[in-house]
Amino acid sequence: MDNKKIKIWLLGSLFLCVQTTFAQRDKGLEAITLPSIQAQTAYLASDLMQGREAGTVNAARTAEYLASQFGSIGLKPYFPKESGILNQYMQPFSAMRCSNFKSQLSLKNDLGSTLFFEENIDYQVSGKPVVDAKLSGKVVTYDSLSNHRGSFVYYKGIPSGQVIADLKSQGALALLVYDSVSWKQNIEKNAFRYHYNEAIYEGEQPRKIFSDTKLVVEGENLQTFVQINISEQMAHLLKSSSTTVSLTLSCQQEQVFLRNVLGIIEGEKSDEYVVIGSHFDHLGVQNGYIYNGADDNASGTVAVLQIAKAFVASGVKPRRSIIFALWDGEEYGLLGSRYFTRNCAFMNQIQGYMNFDMIGRNHDENNPESVVFFYTANHPQYEEWLKGHIRHYGLSLKPVYKAWDNPVGGSDNASFAKQGIPIAWYHTDGHPDYHQPSDHVDKINWNKMIDIIRSAYLVFFDMAQEEEDKE
Repeated sequence: MDNKKIKIWLLGSLFLCVQTTFAQRDKGLEAITLPSIQAQTAYLASDLMQGREAGTVNAARTAEYLASQFGSIGLKPYFPKESGILNQYMQPFSAMRCSNFKSQLSLKNDLGSTLFFEENIDYQVSGKPVVDAKLSGKVVTYDSLSNHRGSFVYYKGIPSGQVIADLKSQGALALLVYDSVSWKQNIEKNAFRYHYNEAIYEGEQPRKIFSDTKLVVEGENLQTFVQINISEQMAHLLKSSSTTVSLTLSCQQEQVFLRNVLGIIEGEKSDEYVVIGSHFDHLGVQNGYIYNGADDNASGTVAVLQIAKAFVASGVKPRRSIIFALWDGEEYGLLGSRYFTRNCAFMNQIQGYMNFDMIGRNHDENNPESVVFFYTANHPQYEEWLKGHIRHYGLSLKPVYKAWDNPVGGSDNASFAKQGIPIAWYHTDGHPDYHQPSDHVDKINWNKMIDIIRSAYLVFFDMAQEEEDKE
């Protein structure tokens, strides 16, 4: 066979391989069906799951269901038999649950007088620590050029994340923040938590409830640094340069157990991975009301289940290995995804991460096809892939594309972005039922949700098949 014939044969073989892969991809696409999406979402957001709060038996029950779903489609467990883990889909880890926070704050001025203040009347503690602590130190006004070790730092306005990070690294004791607008909003928003004397029924619009509980993964550094939002009266009293603040913090602690649910499809390359994930936990039961979390985040959880089913149905052995991940503990600070990324031995081999968080609702009822697509800015191919698939398959989506230089906020994408891994994140934006007991399954926009899942499968297929990580 001469060289010309060899080239023609090779090109023909390549074309056939590509066409076969595309045909298999489309076979997987057909496995994503509306009845199964609706059934899985309804079950996860049912009262039986009791709001899927991390660290509770309800979250454990949810995880067992999700593992059984992975098993039923033939997805391989993430952990091998030799790992000794009873359920090889589960990545267990423990955390400290801290509840019943109490604090006492006093000021001692230069005349020797001591004034005592009441929490949620004169001040509010945010970013509550998980250790008992007694702190005392002088008050200093924030100065970007100064070291604030051992001090209570006064800041007027709303501090940036960088300011807070700098103060923590310097060893400041606490940040005392006064901002007149946010102070008024926080007091009004949280006042009823301590003076709850009215009936709120599902179907009405309840005021926002903030859980007085915190979970922290065991083994992580526990810091006593806190932010204290203060009233105008307190801000006025802090003007004395010799003022000393004393703060006592306490909480009840208990060990709880969480678990991520993980499956894998092994690829042709043993040293390259992509991960697709969503958190399955929500807010549980508060003040007698079940926070079902249909949009947040039963919708995203179902997306991962459906895309896993599609990949298995396609029969494709992807170029890169695919890890399907359902995270526990996101609502308490990305606990599951942080645990995974901090304990994964091959983080430098993960070439991309796709995230889902709230993909089932309309932010604007006049624009029901809208979806926000966040992605790492130096990977514009993610946007191009999505545009191409919407066009080719006629998907009823109108994405708002948001390139993000450093996508370290929002959801579990942050755990990967902080490791330098490019991300894509589907999100349908906020709505009045966010973190409310009224986030029910009957409000889901099913037509949009299925097209988001279909588009995500196609984009993630490209991510898994990509020849190289493009800088």
